Amino acid sequence: MNSIDRELKKIRDLASKAMEFVDNGDFRKARRVLKPIENSYCTSESIQATSIIYAEILKRQGKYDEAISKVKSNICYMWNRVDGLMILNCKNPKVDINTSSYLVEVLGGTACLGAFTTFPENFKTSYQVFAQSEKEVRERILELGVYQCPQNTEIKIISLEPATKEHFYLNRGVARTFPFEKYQQDTVSDTLNLEDEFNGTAFLIIFCSDLDFKYL
Repeated sequence: MNSIDRELKKIRDLASKAMEFVDNGDFRKARRVLKPIENSYCTSESIQATSIIYAEILKRQGKYDEAISKVKSNICYMWNRVDGLMILNCKNPKVDINTSSYLVEVLGGTACLGAFTTFPENFKTSYQVFAQSEKEVRERILELGVYQCPQNTEIKIISLEPATKEHFYLNRGVARTFPFEKYQQDTVSDTLNLEDEFNGTAFLIIFCSDLDFKYL
C-alpha cells in the first residue's frame, strides 16, 4: 500500500470512528479523533470527512443554521455526499404522502461550487429532489447556493414518482446530485477563476431569477 492509499485509509477509519462517537453523543471524543486528519495532504477527502462530521455535531446540538453553513461552505468537496445533503435539508419539512420524488436536469445556469470553481452555461447536471410542486423543486435546488440563474436557465423534469413510506424519514430537498456534463460547445472557458476579482474571499453566489420547467 502506497502512502496515499495509507492516508486515505486513515481518513476513512478515523472518520468512521469519529461518527461512532457522534452517534453515542460523545462529541468531544469525536473532535479529538478527527484532529490527525484535519491537515491531511489528501485535502478533498479530509475536508469532506471533517466537514460532515462537524456539521452533524452542530445539527445534533440543535444548531441547524451553523450545520447547514458548514456543509454549504464546503459543497465543492462533497457534491454527492448523501449525508451532507441530508444536513442541508435538516430545517425543511419532512417527506410525506403529498411529496414526490423528482428527477430533474438543469441546463443553462452557471454553477459555482466554491469560490474559485465555476462551471459555465454550457454544462448541465441532474438532481433528485423531494418536493410537493415544481416551484418547490426550484427553491430546493437554489438552497444549495451554487447557481447563478440567468434568464435562459431551464429545469427539465425527467421523471416524477410519489414518495413512499421508506422516504418519510427524510426532509424535503435535494437528495442526490449528479456530475456536471458539457452539453454545448464552449463559448467561454470551462472554468472561471474568480480569485483576482474577489481577492480570495470565500463565498457562494446566488442570483435568483425565473427558471423555466420543461418536460422531456
